[in-house]
Amino acid sequence: MKKKKILFLIHNLKIGGAQRSLIELVNSMDPNRFDITIATIYNKLDLKGKIKDNVKIKSIIKTRNKFLERTFTYLVRKIVSPNWIYKRYLDDDYDYAVAFLEGLCTFLVSGCKNRKTKKIAWVHTDFRTLFCSNNVYKSLNHHKETYLTFDKIVCVSNAVQKGLCEKFSSDFDGKVVVCYNVIDDERIILESNQECNYSFNSSVLNFICIGNMRVEKAYPRLLKVAKQLVLSGRHFHITIIGAGSEYQKVKELLSNYNLEEYVSLLGNQENPYKFLKHADVFLQVSYAEGLSMTLIESIILEIPAIVTDCFGMREVLDNGKYGKIIENSEEALFDILSNVIDNPEIMDKYRSIVGERKEFFNKNKLTQAICELFN
Repeated sequence: MKKKKILFLIHNLKIGGAQRSLIELVNSMDPNRFDITIATIYNKLDLKGKIKDNVKIKSIIKTRNKFLERTFTYLVRKIVSPNWIYKRYLDDDYDYAVAFLEGLCTFLVSGCKNRKTKKIAWVHTDFRTLFCSNNVYKSLNHHKETYLTFDKIVCVSNAVQKGLCEKFSSDFDGKVVVCYNVIDDERIILESNQECNYSFNSSVLNFICIGNMRVEKAYPRLLKVAKQLVLSGRHFHITIIGAGSEYQKVKELLSNYNLEEYVSLLGNQENPYKFLKHADVFLQVSYAEGLSMTLIESIILEIPAIVTDCFGMREVLDNGKYGKIIENSEEALFDILSNVIDNPEIMDKYRSIVGERKEFFNKNKLTQAICELFN
């Protein structure tokens, strides 16, 4: 049987949820059936070592020169057509060309004019609450017309699908399907058992947050609440793993609020699971999500969770059966953390049943569902 040639385009291979989703997916796909290439726009390949040898990797921009990166991005957005970019840098007679992120990736893959190549666009976020592609597309209608050039649009949750269709006032002619991200539960459990030299304070309740420090992750709000908890006389500890555009701001707030005793910033960690395993509660305080991989990873390690009510959370936690979902507000966050710190047994019921939810995210089942897109 001839292998299906598949191109996945993503902005970079730095540490991030979409990047890890893509790596889990390609590593799970049968190399006897699929000839896979990952192309990145920018030459940032931090996670390259996590990808199996059968997967080819290339970058449109070959260097890490920031001036060239900015120039390329400007040219694509303002001057050069996606058709020319795709033909010049990506075209290789693929059976499928996949834009694995919104924005620039989707715009570039829309430039594929090879009729033999089927185009698929992945959507990871809720466009109703997080919509930042206006600097790529000329208008909302231009954005919609770009998606209509694709054969399939894959949304990572039902909530993301709903947000996409509502944002563009369209069902996209039946092109939209929902496929959850593939997560390698066996690898996560294995890595969680590695030695962790970080010391959790056993005399207090230990919360952990894992995620890229972007605006939508709401870490400044969390630190504000943490300060209120300290002023109310409560003792606790929050460990935050991740870096990103908000890292410096969060670091400065941590110092300004004098929270060093209560909150630790560990930056990016190659293996966050060995930390997650030892926490009492997984905490996610985002303004917006599509489908939280870190929440699913906490389920795999059977760590109870408290999350703000944004899209994808109810799907993952079965409407709150397997974790605590709170109103997405500063007041609700303060109330729940105060209550749980004072009464840690509140989380016991979730801790006792959260492991049941793991089967919903079975790796083989989710991989099979996605691979059917390439038949």
